[in-house]
Amino acid sequence: MDYAAIQRATAALYKATADKDHAAMREAIAAGAVVNAPHDPHRYSRTLVEQAAMNGDAEALRILIAAGADTRAARSGGEGPLYYAVHYGHVEAARVLLKAGAYGGPIRLGVGVLSMLHIAKTPEIVEALLESKGFDVNYAPKVGGQTALMLAADRGDIRSMELLIQAGAETWRTDANGNTARQRAVLCRRHEAAAWLENLELRDALEWKTRPAAEAKGSSRSKSL
Repeated sequence: MDYAAIQRATAALYKATADKDHAAMREAIAAGAVVNAPHDPHRYSRTLVEQAAMNGDAEALRILIAAGADTRAARSGGEGPLYYAVHYGHVEAARVLLKAGAYGGPIRLGVGVLSMLHIAKTPEIVEALLESKGFDVNYAPKVGGQTALMLAADRGDIRSMELLIQAGAETWRTDANGNTARQRAVLCRRHEAAAWLENLELRDALEWKTRPAAEAKGSSRSKSL
C-alpha cells in the first residue's frame, strides 16, 4: 500500500472517530489507517484515543484498542486519554481505558501535579477509578496540599467522600492552609457534607476510645461505611 493511501485512510479514521461513525472507523482501519499515528499539531488536535475518550465513545475506544491503539498515547504536552474520560465524566469510556492499561498516574495541570481522583467530579467516575485499585487516595500535590477527599467535600459530594473513605482516605489530613476536609466543607458552605464528616469523626473517636488498647495499637479503620 502506498503512503498516500495510508494517509487518506488515517485522515478518514480521524474524521470517523470525531463523528462517532463506527462503521466508517472499521472501514478506515481495514483500508490501512494508522491507529497510532503521531500527533500532528497542524492537522489533528488530539490522538485518536484521546478524541474517542473526549467524546465518551466507549465503542470507538474498543475498536481502536482492538486494532492496536496505544491507550497511553497523548498529544505533545497533552494529558492523555484517561484524563479526558475522567474530566468529562465518561464512566464507560474510563472503564474501557483502565481495563486496557491507560496511564492513570499524576499529571501536571497548571502549576500543580494532580491525580485522576482530583479530576473526578462525580461518584460514578470516582468509583470507576477506585475499582482499578491503582490510586493513592491520600495523594496531595505540593501546591495546595488538597486530597481528593477535600475536593469532594468542597463539592458537597457525600457519596464520593464515602467511596474515598472506604478506600482508605484519611479525614485528619490537612491542606496547605491547615484545613481538614470537614473544615473545607464548612468554608464552602457544604453544611450537609460537613455534618456527615463530623459525625464520622465523632464515631471514629468513640470507637477508638472504647477499643481495647491491644486491638487499637497499630490498627487502621478498614470497615465499610
